[in-house]
Amino acid sequence: MDGELQGELQGELDGELDGELERDGRTDRKLLAYFEAHEPQLREELIERLILEDAAPVVRRIMRYRLHFYLSERGQNAGNPEAEDLYHDILLRLVRALQRFSTQPTPPLIRDFRHYTSRVAANGCKDYLRRKCAK
Repeated sequence: MDGELQGELQGELDGELDGELERDGRTDRKLLAYFEAHEPQLREELIERLILEDAAPVVRRIMRYRLHFYLSERGQNAGNPEAEDLYHDILLRLVRALQRFSTQPTPPLIRDFRHYTSRVAANGCKDYLRRKCAK
């Protein structure tokens, strides 16, 4: 491997790892900040950022890949209200999970919130397909 390619790959790896692991190596840094925040206004701001900046793009990508549902950055698809409903349902699942986790004495061991989000989104898509097939 030439030096330029190796440096490029190392830069990508550093960029990926930079925002994902906190000092204990077990919990995503952004999640840990949310779990450790005590002020309600700060917690609300942090959860909003987690959902809008980190989770929403992942959910849209998973829905596009698994179901071929295309959504705007605002989660809209005028031609497919089911896509919008599913998108908001998945985001609501994430918000509820974060709120539930925040009441626990120790934060959950979620190393990468984006990966966690992709699993929640994939499971939401599977649930959607099960409901559709049951009809």
